[in-house]
Amino acid sequence: MLACFVFKSNAKVRQKIGPYKFCGVFFGKKSSFPPKSGNFAGQNPYLYMRITTIFVALFLSLVPSTSWAQRLFHIARSLNKNIVCYDVNTVNGKLDTKNPIHVYWHNNEDKPGVEEELNALQRRLAYGYKVRSTGNNEANVSLTAYSKRQLRICQQGKTWIAVIKINGQDCRLKELYVKTKGPMSVEYVELRGTPLAGGKQITERIKP
Repeated sequence: MLACFVFKSNAKVRQKIGPYKFCGVFFGKKSSFPPKSGNFAGQNPYLYMRITTIFVALFLSLVPSTSWAQRLFHIARSLNKNIVCYDVNTVNGKLDTKNPIHVYWHNNEDKPGVEEELNALQRRLAYGYKVRSTGNNEANVSLTAYSKRQLRICQQGKTWIAVIKINGQDCRLKELYVKTKGPMSVEYVELRGTPLAGGKQITERIKP
């Protein structure tokens, strides 16, 4: 398609093969573009596919470079099956140190799969976080749900992880489980993760 625009400005080329027929030559199919009548996709399936591919590529090249969300860990509760998800926030492949985590609800009960943002009260009193310090493409944060231990958001290879101490070992946090006695009473908090040095999942149960 780009070549079509370039050669379209060449008068000699236009005289010999025409400004539109060149597209068919360039894409390996001798057909006019656009078609005189009928369904273009049906008449020129290969040309249609190649033009569509180029348009998609051009569109993607204009979209700002951002990374797909990657789950760090989640909070599960005994109250119900809904979980609070903590995904890493990146910009152009680098950690967004001002806002390193995206926190939201994932429904596993009445609306399976539906995701919702936290409201202001939930963020401030239960499931939010605070950035304590930042470094070279990493950040130390504390969770409102359990602020006694800080988490380090960093990369392990190409994977973003949240590192926390579990039973005295540096571990990749997978889940924080909250056992409640009632809506406002916590029986215990359980940290679940895998050691950075390798090995099976370990847990640590902490009572308030």
